[in-house]
Amino acid sequence: MLKQIWGDPGRVWTPQQVVRLADASGPAGPPGQFHYSNTNYIILGMIAQAVTGEPIQELITTRILRPLHLYRTSFATVAALPHPVVHGYGAGYGQVRDITPQYDSPAAISVAGAAYGMMSTVGDLQVWARALATGRLLSAAVQRQRLRLIPAWGLGSFRPLPGTPGPATVPQRYGLGVAAVGRWLGHDGYVTGGYSADKFYLPARRATIVVLVNGQDKRFEAAEGEAVSDAATASIAQVVMPGGLR
Repeated sequence: MLKQIWGDPGRVWTPQQVVRLADASGPAGPPGQFHYSNTNYIILGMIAQAVTGEPIQELITTRILRPLHLYRTSFATVAALPHPVVHGYGAGYGQVRDITPQYDSPAAISVAGAAYGMMSTVGDLQVWARALATGRLLSAAVQRQRLRLIPAWGLGSFRPLPGTPGPATVPQRYGLGVAAVGRWLGHDGYVTGGYSADKFYLPARRATIVVLVNGQDKRFEAAEGEAVSDAATASIAQVVMPGGLR
């Protein structure tokens, strides 16, 4: 899929085209087994728009961002990223390169869609982490349903950085749009090339952790394929709130 995106950066992808491209790759696993996939969120955005008649951007803005006063969080347009924006960097082959132009294109932005096509700040993510974990905008019944957590294929474990006390590996469980790492609730996310973000909340202690990373270098990964932000989040959680990862 990345080959098609980078091959024609000026192309604007519709959600339907993104889903068809993903479907052409075949199933991620056997029937009946949950597997995390960004495509699921693209489909969810299509369903929400079909039910309400409103674009997913408007739904998220009016029903989530405004009620939570997240005024520095927004959907990117298909024209360009909002500015100013922190640049992302990738290291490899003895050099560091700015990968922001690669993502500041109609193709990259339109493909992201309802899965990850948003930008925010540390302050807004602190508010969002607590709202996501506690279900602030939801009914009690819906929140209980969201927190029926199960093991999920496609979600890696969190591995604290070497030297951090506590468990060496903490598996993730997943509910309806919310993950659990030990007793911390929240979500992580990253795009190939450098940008990654973790926001987690520990209800028992009313504690929040937000980690943003704008660079990628395999020399600093705690484990193969693990985002540095995941490793940093696990390490911070274990140091400042011992036992929260168990």
